[in-house]
Amino acid sequence: MRVVSTYLFLFLGLTLTMAPGEEFSWETVGGVEQLRIDTELLSGVFVARDERELGRGFALHGFRGLVFKPTGKDLHASVGKVGAKRRHQGHLNVYRVYAGKETFGSLRDDLAEVERLDDGAQLTWPASEQRPVEVSATWRITGAAQIDLEIEAIPNRDLSNFEILPAVYCPVQMVKRVYLERNGEAEPVVVKTPDDSEESLLYPFFPLTAEDREPQKASGRIQSEWTWPTSVEEEEAALPIVLADDGETEIILFGHPDSTSAVCATPRPDSGEPENWNSVGQHSALYLSFFCRDIKAGEKQLARARLIYRTKTSDSAQEHRQLYQAFTEGR
Repeated sequence: MRVVSTYLFLFLGLTLTMAPGEEFSWETVGGVEQLRIDTELLSGVFVARDERELGRGFALHGFRGLVFKPTGKDLHASVGKVGAKRRHQGHLNVYRVYAGKETFGSLRDDLAEVERLDDGAQLTWPASEQRPVEVSATWRITGAAQIDLEIEAIPNRDLSNFEILPAVYCPVQMVKRVYLERNGEAEPVVVKTPDDSEESLLYPFFPLTAEDREPQKASGRIQSEWTWPTSVEEEEAALPIVLADDGETEIILFGHPDSTSAVCATPRPDSGEPENWNSVGQHSALYLSFFCRDIKAGEKQLARARLIYRTKTSDSAQEHRQLYQAFTEGR
């Protein structure tokens, strides 16, 4: 079992429980299956199959139209800022599947078998000639503004440097942060655009440990003509936590340390209009790298993530650590 042992935090009784009157209901609208969410803190839908002709890159599955009720904030990228595609791809989608520099496509764009759950959904993508691994993903609404994701992957052949990337696309005005070590403590640090113009097009993946660095460098993350190596040369992530906020509302993504190899938050440029930012800045995204290791045929891989929406407070960093502790303890 992989352990991030440097940071041990006391769980101070901070729990997230389902609030009275929460409602989840499945419906089919315009031929699209969706779970309607209306909790005390969150509204929106989870779309399980969207087979309309929407163009390349428009996801078939994912959370859409999410609104954080305490602030009334739309939690998605604005169409006018970065285009409809990022908004449509939504939150906590299961993105690319890799084996080293082989790419097996984008699961959020592929048809899947759907099982409707009372509080979420399970999608299964069977193995195929193009993708030698079966992947199952289960989303559950586990709190008034909390979503849990569990991924199970079973390859039908040996795979080198196997990796899955979940992704969250945030409003472009949000500042993204990763947890790095500062003065012996895990602290949220703003991800900044590198000064070098070539490096500014690279995605800053922070490996979780020194042992994760080489697999991250070797992965390449090929998507058609793009190559996305890490641009992080020295630091490791202190914790598998990555987040975005606008000074009022926070979006926090946790990865379980047993399955997380790296975290990534795209930088928000300090100046200019979003329409003129490069493609990395326009993504306004949070990513986890799951696994990034060699696996054998039939060897089941399990990964867990948690997404939380909350109001930013003066002691957010301490509360993040408490929430992370609760997540890793299965609370």
